[in-house]
Amino acid sequence: MHSVYSWHRWLGLSVLLWALTWAVTGLLIEASPALGLDKKTVSADWLMQRYGIAEPQAIQQWQAGPLKIAEWDQGLSLNGQWLTPSLTEQTPDTLLQGVALYNGILVIATAQTIALYSTQGEVIDHFAAPVEIQQLGIKNGAVMLRSAEQTLSSEGDLIDWQATSEQVDWSAPQAFSEGPRPKALHDISYERVVLDIHSGTLFGPVGRWLSRLAAVVMIFLGLTGFYTWFTRFARNN
Repeated sequence: MHSVYSWHRWLGLSVLLWALTWAVTGLLIEASPALGLDKKTVSADWLMQRYGIAEPQAIQQWQAGPLKIAEWDQGLSLNGQWLTPSLTEQTPDTLLQGVALYNGILVIATAQTIALYSTQGEVIDHFAAPVEIQQLGIKNGAVMLRSAEQTLSSEGDLIDWQATSEQVDWSAPQAFSEGPRPKALHDISYERVVLDIHSGTLFGPVGRWLSRLAAVVMIFLGLTGFYTWFTRFARNN
């Protein structure tokens, strides 16, 4: 009995930390919908590194007045914040052909699409371009598009386009300068992190094996606890 008591005591101490971790993470998992853990994505650098989330890689950069639009391998950013939905989300290899400010609206063009955003990055509209765009610019209060065959201009709602022969200072990409860098786009939520801590997955193969070992020890503790109680009960009766 003394040997069983000793094993029970020391094994109980050895898994105390795991037991507390399971209890806390279990409560967090249960409360996840109320806490919104399933909707909040991780932003801590060490957590993103742990999940192998790569930092966005810069492609090129545009300037439209005070606004800085950067192209990354994961999408577009405006002054260091992601534009969502981004023109390049569905086709990440698509490069911009031009960026301009028009009547307080940010106009962004790929070869096939024109998108309108507010200066705060809120999407206003997006539609198919009338031609395959090679360049975009602003001239005399009108938006100008250049294709391989012609130059078009439009005012107002950018629906009606007319051919023109005006000379335009077209927008062009600039050398990429260091500035606010957006966090990598990913879908790793805090709920996922809590689940991975609960199972030991966050700590790799060693964490998973320790979690399994702790589960086995907890079973052993239950059995030895029942054995000591039953032995005392039988002795007293």
